Amino acid sequence: MNAKATLWALLAALLLLGGLPAAAQEGVCDNAPPPRLTIGGWAVVTTAVTGTPAGGLRLRDAPRTTADELTILPAGTAARVLEGPACNDGFRWWRLFVPQSEQEGWSAEGLGEVYYLAPSAAPVYTPTPVPVPVGATPVPPAAESSAECPGETAASYLQVGAAARVADQAHPVRLRAEPATDSLFLQVVYQDAVLRVIGGPTCVADRRWWQVDVNGRTGWTVEAAGGRYLLIDPANPPPVVVDPALLADIPPSPPDLPADVTPVPTPRPTTPPPVIKRAAYTPDGTRLVVGSGAGLRLYDAYTLALQQTIPVGPVIDLIALEGGLYAVVWATDSLRVVDVTSGAIRAALAQAPYDPAWAAASPDGAWLVLGPTSDGTPATLWDLRRAGPPEVVPYWWPGWGVIRAAFSPDNRYAVINDVVNVRTCQVAGTGCQFDIVRNDFLPAGIFGDITWAGNGPWAAGFSDRLWLWDGDALGVGFTLRSTLAEGGPVRVALSPDVGRGAVAVNRLMEVWNLGAGNYYVERVVELPGAVGSLAFRPDGAHLAVAAGDRVVIYDPVTAAAIQQIE
Repeated sequence: MNAKATLWALLAALLLLGGLPAAAQEGVCDNAPPPRLTIGGWAVVTTAVTGTPAGGLRLRDAPRTTADELTILPAGTAARVLEGPACNDGFRWWRLFVPQSEQEGWSAEGLGEVYYLAPSAAPVYTPTPVPVPVGATPVPPAAESSAECPGETAASYLQVGAAARVADQAHPVRLRAEPATDSLFLQVVYQDAVLRVIGGPTCVADRRWWQVDVNGRTGWTVEAAGGRYLLIDPANPPPVVVDPALLADIPPSPPDLPADVTPVPTPRPTTPPPVIKRAAYTPDGTRLVVGSGAGLRLYDAYTLALQQTIPVGPVIDLIALEGGLYAVVWATDSLRVVDVTSGAIRAALAQAPYDPAWAAASPDGAWLVLGPTSDGTPATLWDLRRAGPPEVVPYWWPGWGVIRAAFSPDNRYAVINDVVNVRTCQVAGTGCQFDIVRNDFLPAGIFGDITWAGNGPWAAGFSDRLWLWDGDALGVGFTLRSTLAEGGPVRVALSPDVGRGAVAVNRLMEVWNLGAGNYYVERVVELPGAVGSLAFRPDGAHLAVAAGDRVVIYDPVTAAAIQQIE
């Protein structure tokens, strides 16, 4: 080892791995090697830590040399990179999740020319074999009984080597890094996928887990839950079991009216509701459309000159479908879906609620979700092609408590977040089956906005921080710490290339740099009013913000206001 490397190793022993405390240096990482890790990827602790007094890499509760030590990670430990980098005390820090110990904390990537963390492929977890007593006959996996997993009521019908499939499209399974419900979530697996059983079973928390391979990705999933088989081997299928308890959460159908009673519809109000100003770009990027109580105004997206005014009535929201931009407009007899460039009516929903808070549409023009109303009507689902309620069997829409909804740009998924869970469904050929399973690829409590990037590789949401998820796998996400507090309207936007992100809560907006793995807040901006919408121009060069009664165009790099157009 040369003198320079020896010096760095000595500094590492003193400052990072126990010893003399470093002077606090906020935002400084001048002693760190060039970064090689990426958020969402994997890292492994290198052998460079074995010669230190600690014998490993310290995991701390904050990115500082003075922060509390959580544990010491030995060489070879695999960890998921959740957040970072953060520069402090001369080191570049990353927030890690260690599946082996289920711990989360901050570690330094290296010092000088020495790396303590190196990029790594996702680890493959091999189940620990259960020793068989001398003279005993091993029990094949397929013969395992529910008695060996006391809380599991369903007998096992799987074995290693089986080509398994998801039993029911409406109940996909969740692939995890380890056999535990709180283990790192990897992806949702639907009915059309083949899962090759490569290990197991193992009983954890009264559930029977199997290790499977799905198109080269390995993980763990359960065979059954609540008496229902989620994973089956078509060559050795279990008996069909219907558990009435599984249907307990489905709301009952309304009672039939007596034959001699004619329902009297509630009169539709004739006074337009108050609306929140919205702004969005047409998909081709040529126009900026503003919707308000007075109708639509169309601006040139580049010169920002007003081109056209269309007095269609109060605009509830702006939605993208079938390659165009449409407005959901209030009228005395219905809610109308109107082409923003011509004012032509695409659909009139006579049975729709009076004043929904927001609207979301599937890109193929099949579905429209209308948010809750001022009189307590929950979020509702509408069939745009029929201009009425959906005719989907089975049909169940979890409308109560829904805060936001968003469809993926490729029309494969819909995501709905309510006051309890974030849910998803897969859009089938005959419609979106909304008798959906409660998924956990997004954490519960995302009470703010959710959105997809323009071309769909990432999805985003907000609670007390900005969340990003892999929009293709519906999982493997990470969080970015926010300076904003919950309360008031929330909006989230991603640029099509996911190089920039914006989050606004009430009257404050953060502009995020999401490019090249350098995830940080560029600037916090005070808005002229409560946020109504955020929209990146399709080329990512402008950020349009509707706030209060104004629309302001911002530079998404510097967050400086370029022009107020209203």
